[in-house]
Amino acid sequence: AFEYDAAVLAAAASAHGVRFERLSRRAGGAGFDPPPRHRNGPRPLCVCEADAAEADAWGRAAFDLALLDAYDGRGDVPAHLQREPFLEGLSRVLRPGGFALANLWNGSDRARAECARFAAKLRAAVGRVYVLRVAGHEQNVILLACRPGERQGSESTCDVLRERLAAAAAAAATDCPEPALV
Repeated sequence: AFEYDAAVLAAAASAHGVRFERLSRRAGGAGFDPPPRHRNGPRPLCVCEADAAEADAWGRAAFDLALLDAYDGRGDVPAHLQREPFLEGLSRVLRPGGFALANLWNGSDRARAECARFAAKLRAAVGRVYVLRVAGHEQNVILLACRPGERQGSESTCDVLRERLAAAAAAAATDCPEPALV
């Protein structure tokens, strides 16, 4: 993950209890050192304190997941997220079989048209894109973009993730306990 504002990282840790490891920028500013290997338990969330719009800062990192809060105060997808250097960088740093999840405003005709344009750009840069509804926040949608690279003949990890996210949203909408997102 990338976050350019140290105050946001501090708030995520203190107010929301988000645990993460900060990745250090390599000497000369070219990319980031890889996260330490963890033998036991899940890998931690790793955060690079940098602007994700600076695709050259990404180096050759390999991420399983990229989370994009992809709308500004007016509900527009920020221009820097739609530019080719950002989208190429996003595709480059996602591991084969990796995902990009983008939270978008979808509450007006103009926003829906912009969402469709951004989905097309994600599809061209990353791969298949699914649109997921957000229970309780009907003015938002999540775009799930899946980078190819999974083993042939196996059930698509992207399809499994999409189904689990949809099931979790349906459970939240009916006040049922959420299914595990394992």
